[in-house]
Amino acid sequence: PRLSACVPGPATAGPGTHALSLGYHYDEYALVSDGYGVATWKHGEPDTPLSRYGGRTRTQAVYAQDAWQWSERWQLTYGLRYERWRAFDGGIGNAASYLRYPERSEAHASPKLSLAYQVSDDWRLRLALARAYRFPTVAELFQGSIAGVAIINNNPNLKPENDLSRELSAEWYRGNQQARFSLYWSDTRNTLFSQTDVTVVPSITNVQNVGRVRTRGAEADYQGQGVIWPWLDLAANAAYTQATVLEDRQFPAAVGKQFYRVPRWRA
Repeated sequence: PRLSACVPGPATAGPGTHALSLGYHYDEYALVSDGYGVATWKHGEPDTPLSRYGGRTRTQAVYAQDAWQWSERWQLTYGLRYERWRAFDGGIGNAASYLRYPERSEAHASPKLSLAYQVSDDWRLRLALARAYRFPTVAELFQGSIAGVAIINNNPNLKPENDLSRELSAEWYRGNQQARFSLYWSDTRNTLFSQTDVTVVPSITNVQNVGRVRTRGAEADYQGQGVIWPWLDLAANAAYTQATVLEDRQFPAAVGKQFYRVPRWRA
């Protein structure tokens, strides 16, 4: 995940002030998919059970963040998010049997740190560092099916993505205009992605953990309201991203290549 600006706009608070944010997060997702045979496909009622899969996930988190304006030009923003995740009630089966998966739970702490320096009224420099986790979704964990000899595999043992991100940015503000230039780099372990495991016979295609992906890039962004004429707003950006697969045990041919679906240039 990219690091967004911890505090929008140039610093305006006086020296020694704090801006504290506290929060609680809760989400729960359920996936239920039951397949049945019907006597007539258009008007028949569900008849013979064919396949069944599903499960539930739940995440609870608390977080706290403080933006400390320790001088007129320097601001330090620091925070911590603690979250606990559960996966339960998962299983897969067909008309003959049903395999129930064991319950899983994990807990992680995600710290963030941002240091900003107000160069002038118009310019600010910012260095940010953060760690974040993304837990598998209910579909990534449990979606699959068994129908006759056709099996769509799922993987209830997927690990969460583990990302360490850094960003150095220069931000410019003037009136109703703002611009930003950023250099960003991150290392993500256990990236969740659907690919083919060629190390087993027969090969399996499903959502898997890609060992390690390194991302480096630069981005320029501009937003303006009332540019040239009062009725004209402009927004533009351009980004170059080099996302390289460093480890991929299930699909070794991907190592050293650009990561799937990440274009080098976007504008």
